[in-house]
Amino acid sequence: MLGEPARADKKLTAQPGRSKSIEESGLSMGIGDKIKNEAEHLAGKAKEAAGNVTNNDDLKAEGLKDQVAADAKKVGESVKDEFKKD
Repeated sequence: MLGEPARADKKLTAQPGRSKSIEESGLSMGIGDKIKNEAEHLAGKAKEAAGNVTNNDDLKAEGLKDQVAADAKKVGESVKDEFKKD
């Protein structure tokens, strides 16, 4: 019925003249998540570099930790996307 909100439990199917949804196209990881993860990774690299320049081992370690966390999120999202394909 028109005006009814879309239900999350219903899977949309491709219709003529309609673009595929992100899920249908196999790109389930949202672009916002990708940008956020990459920004976190780059911030970690910047902290690591600043730690190297200033000889601050704590800052360097924090930067490495941020990079590992961002990479883990990327892997987790990729695994989740692979399971959604099946």
